[in-house]
Amino acid sequence: MTTPGPSSRFLYVFDGTANLGVNLTGTLGQVGEFHPPAIEETLQELTGSAAAYPTIQRVGHSLSPDMTIPLWADSGLQGLIDDLMGTTAADRSDLRIIVTGINSDVIAQKATMARGYLQRVEPKTPPAALTQVDATVKFTGVAHVGDILHELSAETADGDTEADSIDGTAQSATGGYGYWGYTTYTADGATGVVVRVIDSADDITFGALITFTTVTATTGGGQYSPLGLTDTVERYVACDWDFTGTPGAGTTCTFYVGFQRGQ
Repeated sequence: MTTPGPSSRFLYVFDGTANLGVNLTGTLGQVGEFHPPAIEETLQELTGSAAAYPTIQRVGHSLSPDMTIPLWADSGLQGLIDDLMGTTAADRSDLRIIVTGINSDVIAQKATMARGYLQRVEPKTPPAALTQVDATVKFTGVAHVGDILHELSAETADGDTEADSIDGTAQSATGGYGYWGYTTYTADGATGVVVRVIDSADDITFGALITFTTVTATTGGGQYSPLGLTDTVERYVACDWDFTGTPGAGTTCTFYVGFQRGQ
């Protein structure tokens, strides 16, 4: 078995207030070894009559709180720190969207998606021309191991991923969790970009499931959108996007979309 190396890992950070969208894999050199957050089951013992054997049921799961990410940066180190941590105290308190995985998982279209705070960015002693940076992420709530509906890549015109929809094998009525983020947007006549998670019962006719906040800022950002716990999600799930206004030859947006069905 071949173990994926550093070049196979991807790590995205999207700020929920739309002033940060960074692909730490592709723009800053190399992401070192990191371990996605562990998900821990919470168990409860059920007691019955004296003659009954005790039984155990799962009652939820939680997230191990921290993940330290080794990075290597070039001479743009201060720009990296400003991008990650922000330049003000308010920036550093932003709740961000973190997406992690390895490229071999893209075939199965899976990623670990969670929300959290970047707590620390600490430069280390530089080896040669590169500087090692450790960034610590504090996760909140629950991580969602979901489907990648649109890997981080650029689009220049309206489109969808209906031809590569995710087959959930059946309709579900437990809602779901949508994540999306973008790193760059160039308007050139467009007034915004609308990105949606869409679903279908027959893999032919799709309708809107989640509509994310319209992109208008040129700097990156992201959004986490949970559905109600009893909302219906059809068997097939995909995403689509539309540029509003009058897009020009230079119109482009680089974005990511992920989704997990409710459990």
